[in-house]
Amino acid sequence: MSRRQLQTLLAHSSGLMTEAAGGPDAELLAQFNENRDSPAFATIVRRHGPMVWSVCRNLLPLDADAEDVFQATFLTLIRSGTKIRKGEQLSCWLHGVAFRIAMKVRRSAANRKAREAKAAVSESVAPTSESSWHELLSAVHEEVERLPATQRDAFVMCCLEGVRQADAAERLGVKENTLSARLSRARQRVIEQLTKRGIVLGTATTAVGLGTTTATATIPSSLFNKVIATPTTLDSLSPTILQLSQGAIEMSVRTKTLAAMFLIAATMTTTVGTVFFANATGQVPGTETPPATAPKAEPTPGTGVRVPRANNPAPPPAATSPFGGSPGMPGGSSFRPSPLSPRWE
Repeated sequence: MSRRQLQTLLAHSSGLMTEAAGGPDAELLAQFNENRDSPAFATIVRRHGPMVWSVCRNLLPLDADAEDVFQATFLTLIRSGTKIRKGEQLSCWLHGVAFRIAMKVRRSAANRKAREAKAAVSESVAPTSESSWHELLSAVHEEVERLPATQRDAFVMCCLEGVRQADAAERLGVKENTLSARLSRARQRVIEQLTKRGIVLGTATTAVGLGTTTATATIPSSLFNKVIATPTTLDSLSPTILQLSQGAIEMSVRTKTLAAMFLIAATMTTTVGTVFFANATGQVPGTETPPATAPKAEPTPGTGVRVPRANNPAPPPAATSPFGGSPGMPGGSSFRPSPLSPRWE
């Protein structure tokens, strides 16, 4: 058995044991939110901690930064756990929080490094294979966060946490075939987005495939003990962790506010458009209704003044001759007055 297959088997076994030991995520989350149940919180950390720790280590090369983000992620769960609507999506929620906090720390570190580089003598240093690997895994997690919600749930559970498809389908309340299709589309979409970034197809496929090993990441025991004791030791947390957690909460609020504003703007636009088209005349664009023409004026006999013909009575009908034609014109010839002769008015 290969090392990768062994890691996957261990991940599946670990997932089954933790699921059986503590019950579904929704029940654990409800127990902690309602009663501040410490054993329930410890089970959540034990179940999803390896995935969260992998995200932190993949995005942050420094152990100190990864540990701060790990603690800040579960501190955010303590503070905002009641806002999670669907407890069965807890793993996906934790992945998103860990990713956003880690990216914030990473950007801060990059800015600090850039400032330090300006003050130091510039040296051309080729990127190491380790840093390139961190960049690749960071891109994977970033594309996972961009997946549709249903596909993201399937990918996080099955690829990042090593949960069997049957168990993941049961947690999410869908058929196994449905979850399998979502997982396949999620993998394909992540690989396609990675190739658009210029990553070789084989490398992108390998990076996505290795996601199944994240559930076997070993959390340092000291860090695990700190996190499970967080609910009772909030006052002793470092300012850095508190600030990171608060930033994640504010970021979530801003995201929801922007989404609500966008929804309101879209609704108003739709309403205005509906009213506008409802009041439209239905005239084809580019065509204009021709203006009404005034009745043609005809000259009044003997005066030369033109009078609108519509205001004059119609001429009497002409009498017919026994020979046909007009009266007094044998042979049926018709009389045509000259332009100067008077007309019937």
